Amino acid sequence: MRSQIPDTAELRKKIRHQRAGLNATEAKLAAAKVASRLLATSVYKQAIHLAAYIASNNELDPHAVIEEAWSTGKCVYLPVIREDNSLKFAPYHLH
Repeated sequence: MRSQIPDTAELRKKIRHQRAGLNATEAKLAAAKVASRLLATSVYKQAIHLAAYIASNNELDPHAVIEEAWSTGKCVYLPVIREDNSLKFAPYHLH
């Protein structure tokens, strides 16, 4: 019997398809809604460190969350792929 939970590849494909259907206004509204929900959580409020990303390919832009994190003294990190294909997180600083 197959599990009702989609595998990671299926889930990513579904999300990519949904994102592709958003126009610029819808994407901005969705990003603002996600940011608002995240910033209201106790996990976010208690966090000292935050991993983020730079949006591409119609991903929701986490810029508002990053700006809020910086304004409250949180450390923000971005994923970096090393030459050996391993992943690390590097500090992302306010200009």
